[in-house]
Amino acid sequence: MILNPKNFIPLIIVLLFLAGCENPFSPNEIQLDSSELEQFSSDLEIELGLSGKNTKTLRKALGRHGSKGRWEKDPGFIWKLAAELQETLSDEAKEKVFDRLNKLKKHSKDDRIDQSPKDRDKHNKESFNAIQKVLSENQKEEFNLIMENHRSELSSIIEAIQSGEITRDNGEEMIKELDESLKSSIDSLLTDEQKSQLKEMKKEFEAKKKAFEEQVKLAKMEALELTNDQIITLDEAQEKLNSELGNIKFRVESGELSREEGKIAFELAFEKNKNALSNIWTDKQVEIIKFHRFLQMRWHFKSGKIKGEDGKGGRGG
Repeated sequence: MILNPKNFIPLIIVLLFLAGCENPFSPNEIQLDSSELEQFSSDLEIELGLSGKNTKTLRKALGRHGSKGRWEKDPGFIWKLAAELQETLSDEAKEKVFDRLNKLKKHSKDDRIDQSPKDRDKHNKESFNAIQKVLSENQKEEFNLIMENHRSELSSIIEAIQSGEITRDNGEEMIKELDESLKSSIDSLLTDEQKSQLKEMKKEFEAKKKAFEEQVKLAKMEALELTNDQIITLDEAQEKLNSELGNIKFRVESGELSREEGKIAFELAFEKNKNALSNIWTDKQVEIIKFHRFLQMRWHFKSGKIKGEDGKGGRGG
C-alpha cells in the first residue's frame, strides 16, 4: 500500500503543537489580561524587532509579573520584569535593548526646554489634580484660564529658544520666572481654607510616596540580589551625593555660583557618584539596571512618545 505524504501534514502539525513547539504564525499566542500590558508588549516587540521566541519570552514575563493588576499595584513590577528578561532573553535581544537605551538617553525628555507644555503638565499632574479638587466651579474656570495663558507663554519661550531668537540660558531663566508667576497666580486664587486642605493632601501624598519608594527599594535589592556590603556602600554613596547636591544648591541660591556653574557642579557630582558605584556592580547587575532603565522609560511613555535617534515619535519611536 502506497501512503500519500500529504495525509501526514495535519498529523505533524498536531504533534508539533502537543510537543510544545512554538507556532511561528502566532508569536502573540500568550494572552495578557489588560490593554496596558498588551500595548506595552506591542510597543517593545515593534521597537526592538523581537523574534517570535523572544516575543513569547517577553509576554510570559509580563503576564507573570503584571497580570491581575500587578502592573499597577506592585511597586516592584518593573524591577521584577527587568530581572527576568535579563535572564531569559537571547543575547541578540539584550543587545538591542542596550543599543536602544543609549539612543533614548540622547533624546531624553528630562530637559525642560525639549518638553512641550503638555508634557510638562504631566509632571505636575498630582498637584494640579489636588488643586482642582478644592476649587469651586467659578474658581475652576479661572484656574483653567490661568493654565491656558501659562501654556501659551511657555510655548512662545520654547519657540524663541528653538529658533535662536533667545539663548538657552535666558530661556531657562524666563521659564523659571514664568513658573513663579504661575504659582503666584494660583496662590492668589485659593482661600486660606483651601490652602490648608492642600497642605493636608500634600502630607498624605508624601507619606504614600515614601511608602511606595521603600517598596521599590526592596524590589530593587531583591532583583539585583544585593549583598550586605553592596547595600552599605550604596547607602554611604547616596548620603555623600545628597550632601554634595545640597551644598551646591545652597551656593547657587546664595549667589556664590551662577546657575550655569551650579548646573555643571551638579553634573560633576552625579558623574563622580556614578564612577564610584561602577566598581561595586557585577556584570549581571549592570545588565539588570540597564533593563530597568529602558523598561521604566518605555513604560512611562508606553504610547510610543519617546523620540528615537531620528527625532521622530510614534510607536517604536
